[in-house]
Amino acid sequence: MNMLKVSFLFSTILIFSSHSHSAPYNADPVGETVVAQTEELLNSALKFAATKGKSNRMIKTARKNFFDLYPNRPDFAKADIQFSELLREKDLYYLSLFLTKGATIKEKKSIEAIEKMTGGLVDDGIRSSSWSSFADWVNAVREPLGGKRPGDIVFVFDSKKLWSAIDTSEGPYKTYMKKRDEAEFRARNIDSHGHDIGSSRQ
Repeated sequence: MNMLKVSFLFSTILIFSSHSHSAPYNADPVGETVVAQTEELLNSALKFAATKGKSNRMIKTARKNFFDLYPNRPDFAKADIQFSELLREKDLYYLSLFLTKGATIKEKKSIEAIEKMTGGLVDDGIRSSSWSSFADWVNAVREPLGGKRPGDIVFVFDSKKLWSAIDTSEGPYKTYMKKRDEAEFRARNIDSHGHDIGSSRQ
């Protein structure tokens, strides 16, 4: 089972999108429809929130294993794969949150507020030093789906188109990954060779 249940999250996006267009414009009673949709989305969010603690522990453990074995101790290759996969799933999770409206600062604040009410951020969210490149990746995924500008609403009904958009945005994702990984090493006060940054600057 994927740690962040990415498939479930993208399914939630599809459910949300279909709800937004499923009822006739003059559907009655509108209030009851909105309440039902909101309740369903909230229940889905709460179910996922229950796994966030476990997700954070898994990432924390994988991060520790990675750096304890870095760069070439026995079993490092396995630790590298595990940590990379978890970070990838985290990236896809946050992509799913920003897919509909784009990665704007306004949307970032809204999503962070919601996350605080549903189990908190996953692994402290997207680091500020890699936010700009993350936003570029989100925008690259959104563009073929109809999101020409940040703030444009994107509704995804075809999962194949979604994964195709993710695949074709490999370039921006690699740029973001580089920034993300640099932040991981800086947080440990070492460079990519495992050397202490403080010592190397002296």
